[in-house]
Amino acid sequence: MILRNPRYENFAQAVARGARAGRAYEEAGFRIKPGTGHLAGWRLMKNPEIKARIAELQSEATAECRIDRLRLLDFLSDVIQTSACDVPEESPLCQAFYRSEKVFSSQMPDKLRAVELLVKLCGWEKPPRPEEQKEMKIVIGGDGA
Repeated sequence: MILRNPRYENFAQAVARGARAGRAYEEAGFRIKPGTGHLAGWRLMKNPEIKARIAELQSEATAECRIDRLRLLDFLSDVIQTSACDVPEESPLCQAFYRSEKVFSSQMPDKLRAVELLVKLCGWEKPPRPEEQKEMKIVIGGDGA
């Protein structure tokens, strides 16, 4: 639902994009005295219609990001699982390609960096809670018995 007051709508859009309340207030076209924009912006943030509009815009942005997030997860998984010798010149994983009469080489993204990013995106960097930890048996040498 677009707000009827165009300045309120511009304010809500600016806040949803990440602007601070004072900056959003200015971007919306309101006149302010120096040093008072943040107060006026915070007053607008208390308006129920504006709050609802900001939440709506942020949820739309989040829905759009989910598609990008899934694609990013797929890309990082491909980087990790694909062998460098299996990356043809036209692959999205190919960052650089060199071909001569006898040799060709391709360069792909750093696998360890892809693992780091995947861990962050999935939230796996946090240590598991004690009740989530599973016992791990490590066998060095021998037949594992």
